[in-house]
Amino acid sequence: MTVAEVRQDLRLAAGAAHEFTLELPAIAEPHLWSPESPYLYHVVTVVDSGQGRRDRVDAPLGVRWFSADPAEGFFLNGKSYPLRGTNRHQDQVGKGNALTDAEHIRDLQLIKDMGANVVRLAHYPQAPAVLEAADELGLVIWEEAPMVNRAILTEEFIENHLSNIRDMARQHYNHPSIVVFGTMNEILLRRPSPQPANYLEWTRDMLQQGEDLLRAEAPNRLTAMVGHQQESYNEAGIADIPMIWGWNLYHCWYGGRAEQFGPWLDTQHARYPNRVVWVSEFGADSDARLHRVVPGDLLRLAGQANYQDQSIEYQQYYLESYLRQIDERPWLAGTTYWSQFDFGSESRTGSVPHVNTKGLMLADRSPKPVYHLMQAWRGVDVLHIAAELWDNRAGVGPDGATGYQPVEQTVTVYSNAAEVELTHNGTSLGVKATDSIGYVSWLVPFVDGENRLAAAATAPSGNRLTDEKTVRFTYHAPTLADAEVPFERLSLSAGAIVQYEDPDGTVWLEDREYKPGSYGAVTSDFTAGYGWMKNNWVNDSDEDPLYQTYRKGMSAYRFDVPDGTYEVTLRFAEITSAGDTGGDGTAVPAPAPDGTVQVPVGWRVFDVAVNGTALETGLDLVAKVGQHAPYNVTTTVTASGGHGIEIGFTAVKNLPVVSAIDVRRA
Repeated sequence: MTVAEVRQDLRLAAGAAHEFTLELPAIAEPHLWSPESPYLYHVVTVVDSGQGRRDRVDAPLGVRWFSADPAEGFFLNGKSYPLRGTNRHQDQVGKGNALTDAEHIRDLQLIKDMGANVVRLAHYPQAPAVLEAADELGLVIWEEAPMVNRAILTEEFIENHLSNIRDMARQHYNHPSIVVFGTMNEILLRRPSPQPANYLEWTRDMLQQGEDLLRAEAPNRLTAMVGHQQESYNEAGIADIPMIWGWNLYHCWYGGRAEQFGPWLDTQHARYPNRVVWVSEFGADSDARLHRVVPGDLLRLAGQANYQDQSIEYQQYYLESYLRQIDERPWLAGTTYWSQFDFGSESRTGSVPHVNTKGLMLADRSPKPVYHLMQAWRGVDVLHIAAELWDNRAGVGPDGATGYQPVEQTVTVYSNAAEVELTHNGTSLGVKATDSIGYVSWLVPFVDGENRLAAAATAPSGNRLTDEKTVRFTYHAPTLADAEVPFERLSLSAGAIVQYEDPDGTVWLEDREYKPGSYGAVTSDFTAGYGWMKNNWVNDSDEDPLYQTYRKGMSAYRFDVPDGTYEVTLRFAEITSAGDTGGDGTAVPAPAPDGTVQVPVGWRVFDVAVNGTALETGLDLVAKVGQHAPYNVTTTVTASGGHGIEIGFTAVKNLPVVSAIDVRRA
């Protein structure tokens, strides 16, 4: 049905051009566009020569209005409407950026199904299919011109920046989903060195030119810029240029603690009360192979040092904390998690090299537990036992226990229901209330072998919700010579505070201090010997997490196994970073201009013996295999007389290190 129409008669000589404006009459009682009701009109523009149509352009039209207020947040169609969602990079594992339109649309549908109402397209205009899907599905869009991390002080750079803004605004002007146009991201993150005296002033002037151009090209959109957690944006006046200022905040990832996130925002809000604020990025990396065993509520992590461990559970803790703090600050116009999917990033050096693993979903679009947390927070009918990426667990029985005993570990459930019941192997563990973000957890007494978990709840909609998961659990006796629990194998990730599941399904336990009858590191200060080099990858291995952690300075590792013959494998890697003194005061050389640290041959040398027999004499990992390279050595040892296995480490120069130890019955 046609709701408005206008015609213009025009005669032009051959080769002539004429610019004019057509104004459609007002639509009576229009159906408004919103994420809940993304109603679209279609504007059809036709050129008719009198002898038939010569050209036609179709454009979407969504009728809506919006505003943003520093004290009250975002408004859509006259009502308070907090924007809560995510960022999207468009690449996919195995395809890079070469996605089909159907795959772009699938991504937007996954975001919509999560309950998000906004997507920030980072950091470049994306495929037309993305904007079309956003219009039709009902997702508010923040689109961004590609100005990332650093500016170059040339007129050509400025003109290119302005051209990108102009093209973005003109090409996508008609999409009702686009509410925010952004013009830069973290422009001061990578400043030139040495920095020119006028760099901040020049950068501010360039950004002001872009802002002025964008307001002229798109006067009915909000403008935005983004800075990382640095005061320079305030001092240079950059944060006051756009209509919306976005902060990329990573408290408890790139330093600090999660509970500092909200107070930091409060301080900024108090200092700049007339500034509309959006948390444009926040997130934590996670690796599906890494898991953190913490008894009870994971919020206890907040009191522990060195806990940014890239485990799935740490990402859950991080996001749970942030969501609670976001809810306490309704004046935030928008918040967008970084990011929806794991994505390729060449310089990344975490447990999955070259990949940013902060995604709510894996790069293949499989959901992580935090995807379902977002659903619960956003009020989507969901009941989810957060165990699909941790269905192969292991643990050590209580001290002093004999025989197979239950081992309590936390199981988290996310739901928008008010209450959830969890059962374990058919036995109810009780009904518990979810909190304000849809979180609830139980301590589950896992038994060796198969563990069946089932959850049930009733959603606010009245829908009955259920979920089931099966978890395989491997029990390790606290006394390795326990006759009721035959010893077969124990795999230890030295220096680690997380468990690691290898490609064969073996769970490598977190490190522990030696106790008689059990196993662990023999050291004068257990807490001082942890090492974790998340900023170094390991060459020629897909098991980076095993080599990125290490223990240093221990005198031995003991395994009080029963008498018998065992195969022992030690794994090593030299992944020392800048600032490490190694133990005898000899510092690693300063980083090279490209930021790399070169550990010289002879910097770390040590001996290794197993039950008193030399295994490695004068081991220099750099000389043996080079830096950032794995070195494994396997030996067979006989334990007799109830003395178990002792792996001794003796320093020759600087402190000895070891990354992993695997002991199995031969």
